[in-house]
Amino acid sequence: MIFNTILKKFAEYTLFLPFDVFERHKFIGSFVTDNATILDVGGSMSQLDKFSSPSKIVTADIKPPADIVYDGKQIPVDDGSYDIVTSIDVLEHVPPKFRKEFVKELNRIARKSVIISAPLGTKTHSQYEKEELENAKKQNIDIPYLEEHVELGLPTPELITSFAQKYGGTIFYSGNLSINRKLFRIHTFEVKNPLFNLILFFLKLIFNMCMNLGIYQYMTRRSFSESINRFYLVIEKK
Repeated sequence: MIFNTILKKFAEYTLFLPFDVFERHKFIGSFVTDNATILDVGGSMSQLDKFSSPSKIVTADIKPPADIVYDGKQIPVDDGSYDIVTSIDVLEHVPPKFRKEFVKELNRIARKSVIISAPLGTKTHSQYEKEELENAKKQNIDIPYLEEHVELGLPTPELITSFAQKYGGTIFYSGNLSINRKLFRIHTFEVKNPLFNLILFFLKLIFNMCMNLGIYQYMTRRSFSESINRFYLVIEKK
């Protein structure tokens, strides 16, 4: 029990987070001004406070432990209630027919800016996720979020461009699918022996730290290509 608590505390340090988690929160945190108020939609387990210094972060989600639990359509707050509204890896879990309304709702609540990040649905990325899901099923590994990605489809470059045009946003791209595939395989790899799994846990933490220190600056603000992993849409309101 005590040892499990120690392990959880160890994993809380930002440099030990998996690279994809570290990268998206660090990049979004770079846009957060000090003492800003933030509504993180879908951020029940928000890590943003570890990468920025806002005066307040409130989370909204369709289920607890969010600060605001809502119906997935309209968030019960007034227009312009928060300086910044963020949405990290949520848009791909919204059914396609509701994605435009979802972004409209984020824009309604934000006083200064909206920051949205999600995996980018290029043809290459969509095929990659189908292959990884099939591979996981062969190994009897359940990955619910990946199943939903494949079922609903990732947000396409065309859709994100349309949001940028409508709301005057800027799109940033990051990641590389070849690297992402290797990272995914590493983090889903486990063995049946508890002792070996414990050793693997610490090896993964060390690996995460090396990745976060070594490649972050090279993986962000990349040019668009079919091998891009994710997008960031930053809407600055005037």
